[in-house]
Amino acid sequence: MGAATLQQLGDRISTCQERAEQCREAAASEVDERVRQQLLDLEQHWQQLAESYQYVESLERLLLDQRPLPPEVDKLPKDYPPE
Repeated sequence: MGAATLQQLGDRISTCQERAEQCREAAASEVDERVRQQLLDLEQHWQQLAESYQYVESLERLLLDQRPLPPEVDKLPKDYPPE
């Protein structure tokens, strides 16, 4: 994955956060308690999805930032550590 994929993740995070905000705003003006609760539940689902994408994004950044292993690692026995 590269910068393009990170941009796509960023776009998805923004979209989810926007949808969560839309649900929150709609709930604020909803008079039917049942519908208001459904909107608040949807807000939570959108927020959780955004957080999931943020977690994936952080893992991608971690992988992209990884430094190559030092050459000494190749000298370790292949069955290390012993079982």
